[in-house]
Amino acid sequence: MKSLLSFGLVFVLSVMHVTIAQAVETPLRLWPGDAPGLPEGVGPEEVVAGGRVSNVSVPMLDVYLPAKDKANGTAIIIVSGGGYGLLASGPLGQKGLKAFGDQGYAVFSLKYRTRSASKDILRDAVADGRRAMRIVRSHAEEWGIKPDRIGMVGFSAGSNLILNLATTDTAGDPSAADQIEQVSGRPDFIGLLATWNYNQKITAFTIDAQVPPLFILHAADDTTAKLAFTEEIVAGWRAAGVPVEYHEWEKGGHMAFNGFRQWPEQLVEWLSRGMIPVVAE
Repeated sequence: MKSLLSFGLVFVLSVMHVTIAQAVETPLRLWPGDAPGLPEGVGPEEVVAGGRVSNVSVPMLDVYLPAKDKANGTAIIIVSGGGYGLLASGPLGQKGLKAFGDQGYAVFSLKYRTRSASKDILRDAVADGRRAMRIVRSHAEEWGIKPDRIGMVGFSAGSNLILNLATTDTAGDPSAADQIEQVSGRPDFIGLLATWNYNQKITAFTIDAQVPPLFILHAADDTTAKLAFTEEIVAGWRAAGVPVEYHEWEKGGHMAFNGFRQWPEQLVEWLSRGMIPVVAE
């Protein structure tokens, strides 16, 4: 089994070998050929300080499947942040992989395009997220996943990507020649951590009864991602009558507070209370 390092999610084998027994050896390309709308002359991707990756032009999906005797049929796609200029990763993702794997979840990590490889980064990043959802759903039977138990968890810009995706009509096209495009690209549940608004107002999002259940965390003194935006998200979900679990801390800044150290356990506990069934049928 290999540790897949396509965009700096450095998952050490000693952390994952006990429970993540099956890993797809090569990260999956999201798109056949170039990603849609890719500009000409895009330079190579570059790993910069802290394991961050810039100039991302080849969207990929890393796949980590649990041991069959532990699999619970639920999948979580982890979406890193980085302001759409690069992709950041590190201990948050590593902890999530082990914690979710121990509980029998299939875990995926998404590498989506960044600004330098896009003429419209919000459009393209969301398209990559939608495509990742469709790929996982298309492989659900093969990977031992229930097609209605696939969620996404993101940090900062990753949360913004997920919020845009979850509030958009992403039904599949039954007539599409590409079978992957025939299935829904909307997540069944979402986790938003330190959600960055990317200069979008809450009115840019369609929050209705069709949005998925929401788990959301934020620190009140976060100066990068403002608390007021998260409060508007929570209010929108509650007004729509969709389940929401909201955790707020007084201090901690942008994803640095102690509550984030327990986010995988908190998310699993929330799911275990019935947001999405976690026991395979």
